[in-house]
Amino acid sequence: MRTDVGDTGLSGVTRKQVPRWAAYLHVAVFVGIGVALLIGGMRRYDAVQPLAGGRTTTGTVVAVGTGQSCGRHGCSAYWVPDIQFTAVSGHAVTFTGPESSSPVNTGDQVRVSYDPADPAAARDLSAGVGKAGLLIAFGVLAILAGAGSFLLGFSRLHSMLGLTPARGGSGWVGHSGVHSVQGVSAGVAALAALVILQQAVR
Repeated sequence: MRTDVGDTGLSGVTRKQVPRWAAYLHVAVFVGIGVALLIGGMRRYDAVQPLAGGRTTTGTVVAVGTGQSCGRHGCSAYWVPDIQFTAVSGHAVTFTGPESSSPVNTGDQVRVSYDPADPAAARDLSAGVGKAGLLIAFGVLAILAGAGSFLLGFSRLHSMLGLTPARGGSGWVGHSGVHSVQGVSAGVAALAALVILQQAVR
């Protein structure tokens, strides 16, 4: 006979269910952060791709700015280059390249893609995709975790797979493990680790 107090897991520890709103918020935060990471990774990837209809030439790093990105586990240095190249019109154009976690030196030669109609719209192709792939992977992982958590809450899925619901009824009833206090706490810890990793691969 089921009650709304909680379920006892294999370890013998009673798992108290969380309110529906807390379970929904848990799912929404996972998906929201996942979408933000995915968009950030895709933007970083796009920023180092050749411009459609653009020209490619060689540019020179003429100045370098430095800074530090600090988090709970220390600081990491980054470099931001100013790059100069000569457009097809013969004019020298200078633009600011993307932030790099690897050292950049004045005088370095880089590949540049630019729009002949607007040479200031230029990209540093030598920067590479960097950590874009990791950000995209983290984003997809967070979205899948959030979506999977939500899907596990439906009573019909429980019946099909023999899973244990967190509460009685039909529709979205939650899962006794994932949507318990312990399950949500573990999810919050995993989410915090994901955010820390995202900062580390900036």
